[in-house]
Amino acid sequence: MHPVIDNLDFGKVGSYTSVAEVAQSLKRTHGDAQRSAAAAYGMALAAVGAMTGGKYRDDALEVLNVLVRAKAEIDIAALHLRPVVHVTSCILLAAQCFADEATIPCTEWPTQEEIAEVVCRQAQKYALSAQ
Repeated sequence: MHPVIDNLDFGKVGSYTSVAEVAQSLKRTHGDAQRSAAAAYGMALAAVGAMTGGKYRDDALEVLNVLVRAKAEIDIAALHLRPVVHVTSCILLAAQCFADEATIPCTEWPTQEEIAEVVCRQAQKYALSAQ
């Protein structure tokens, strides 16, 4: 099962293919709902883009690392506006909590795909169609 981002639900940013494009668009985006949707879509893009198919714990952690960098890029582009910071924080926290709860030290950890799926589900909550 590959995580899917329903880009039609995110408005104009749904056509973008990189976090950098989403970040640039946030500089021109007005309205809390549009900013929140753009930020959520950017986080989902980052998670899905970080999937390399690796099966090791370090591979799963790399998805979280990519999400942290995406959060910073998105928050900076949005001038640290509260609605955007709230969205990126909630999505990152959900991914980090899932990874922590799904890990049994030395024996079991979540896959990149599972983490990306959590991010996509969380992002969908901020889609324009959900409002």
